Amino acid sequence: MKYNTTELKRIIDIAERKIKSEYEPVTLEKFEQALNHAKDWIKQTESYNPQINDTSDHVKQLTDAINNLVKKDGQKGDPVPSAPVENTTTPVAPYNVTAKFVDRGAKTPIRTIYNRDLSELITNVEVHELGNGKK
Repeated sequence: MKYNTTELKRIIDIAERKIKSEYEPVTLEKFEQALNHAKDWIKQTESYNPQINDTSDHVKQLTDAINNLVKKDGQKGDPVPSAPVENTTTPVAPYNVTAKFVDRGAKTPIRTIYNRDLSELITNVEVHELGNGKK
């Protein structure tokens, strides 16, 4: 099993687009160290599977290093933009069904104490598939 390094790769891409000559040497040193550690981690996860997943630590360290960069004119550098949120699930639209309420194994509808068929009382039944593994 490989660790998910998508977010780390996105932040490395942002980091590599920084123009290093614009930043103070002190903050740039911490930035470059975090960037190198992140790149090394990517190589490690691609070549073998480390026992402990440190990806989130590297994401945080590199994000902090980028956010703490100070330009030579004393201004803060541009912060890391948030990752775009992707809607990976699509809600299932309900659909209406015609149903008869019967006792299990029976063919005649269940009657209430007022001798009415429950199917007449309960209308517009929605059935939602919840992905219970049945096909």
